[in-house]
Amino acid sequence: MGKIIVVDSGRSFVKSLSVGTKDLKINQTKIFQAAMAELPGDGFNLNIKPYPDDLWVKYENQNYLLGSLAVRQRPDSAIQDRNPDKTNRQNKIQIITACSLHTDRTDEIILLTNCPARDWKKQKPIIENYFRGYQKIEHRAGDMSEKTTEFFIERCHALPEGEIAYYGYCYDTNLKEKHTEVLSTNTLVLDIGDETVNYISMNPGGEPYDAGSGSLNLGMHNAFSELQNWLEQNGVEITQAALVDRIIVNAPIMRGNRVLDYQEELVECYKRLEVEIYNQLNSRLKFTKYQYLIVCGGGSTPLKNQLRNRYERLLNVICEPGAQMYNCFGAYVLYQLTRG
Repeated sequence: MGKIIVVDSGRSFVKSLSVGTKDLKINQTKIFQAAMAELPGDGFNLNIKPYPDDLWVKYENQNYLLGSLAVRQRPDSAIQDRNPDKTNRQNKIQIITACSLHTDRTDEIILLTNCPARDWKKQKPIIENYFRGYQKIEHRAGDMSEKTTEFFIERCHALPEGEIAYYGYCYDTNLKEKHTEVLSTNTLVLDIGDETVNYISMNPGGEPYDAGSGSLNLGMHNAFSELQNWLEQNGVEITQAALVDRIIVNAPIMRGNRVLDYQEELVECYKRLEVEIYNQLNSRLKFTKYQYLIVCGGGSTPLKNQLRNRYERLLNVICEPGAQMYNCFGAYVLYQLTRG
């Protein structure tokens, strides 16, 4: 059996983990910001500092900067992937790069990756065929020593976001049930990503209920776009990738030599996003049908307080630290459970 690598490639972050081929234990997890910039030429004019997590890669004869390095070095051109087609080039480079952080020249890989619930049936066979085969990528940053990684993706499985997050919460990585109270009831999973909000209805026993599942054309980018417009009205031009980078580390935003306090406006943007999510869900679902609500994805932490205030009068709300990794862990769990 090939090495299992899981890559949850989101619009804000790329999360990944690898699993040992002998003991089936999770070896390591990696995460980097989903920002990318093409690098003209073959190198930097400056001697950049050797941050271990910097990602400067060469793929198919083109140089790319990824993650925080792209934002630092190309703040005006680092972009986040907005294409709903998961076989677009940026997503491919991000997934191949994530795989290369877990493998070496000798590995054959089983790749598990994510797809929005709304597009899963249509995109599943396309994604699974697209990523199979030989891959080669050259790392040119990090420890500052060049490293070429070659591997073969033997099989690829595309799994629906939200549903896999349910398994990531309800099971441990040894495939043991750890939340039987959730498994035995009707549960709603709310996976708040950057581009979409997946809502998945799970019947007792972990069976997805298709008529109560789908994806909303909403996400954290709505709140970030509103804040970006507010900043522009206050004299600050900034790309959304650079803005997200500032928000992540709670860094100040400057207008000349003056700090522009954006935190209060950011909270208001989060509130408006939460209201819109509720309004759209309320037109599709009956919340009294469910006993538990699992909140996960990148928006679970910033929207946590608003979500609790909204839903706790109806449901038992589960919104824990680490929920951003539920899809990643759950993809591995679901794959193992369905192998028979």
